[in-house]
Amino acid sequence: MKTLMIFAVAVTLTAQNPPRPMGRPPGPPPSFDALQQYLGLSDAQTSQLRQLMRSRADGNRSKLEEMNARRRQVDEMVRSGSTDAAALGRLMLEVETYRKQVRGADESFFAQAAGVLDEQQRAKLKALQDAAKLLPAMHEARTLGLVKSPEGAPPNGPLPMRRPGPPPTREQ
Repeated sequence: MKTLMIFAVAVTLTAQNPPRPMGRPPGPPPSFDALQQYLGLSDAQTSQLRQLMRSRADGNRSKLEEMNARRRQVDEMVRSGSTDAAALGRLMLEVETYRKQVRGADESFFAQAAGVLDEQQRAKLKALQDAAKLLPAMHEARTLGLVKSPEGAPPNGPLPMRRPGPPPTREQ
């Protein structure tokens, strides 16, 4: 019974925390023009923040790779029908250990990043963080047609889903 319970917990945790892709999506580096303008960041501050981001990514890379390797092992064990609850439990504990290490590094990163800003910029950042908490409500209001989409944004309401692959061609 204990084996079955650990197995069920491992399957549930794996399903809730799928591995995410490593690194940044392909393409040009992100532009921070809007944030730079809103906060009044200097080019030196923006450069310093970019460097902190690179250091954070480099520092977390090996931990994330190990965490994803453990997740793949759990997935393989579950798919193969393994009943080795001890091994599954050990792997899940290792995943959680790596996750805590990454979160700890992230907290350090956020403190360092905030240290780049002056007092006035930190106050504006706080307002931005408060606004971010309203995003779910904003999305719902746009979906219901209560709030118009900003210029250049997708239209109000839910967007239709399309099948993967190249866009369909219209025949006239």
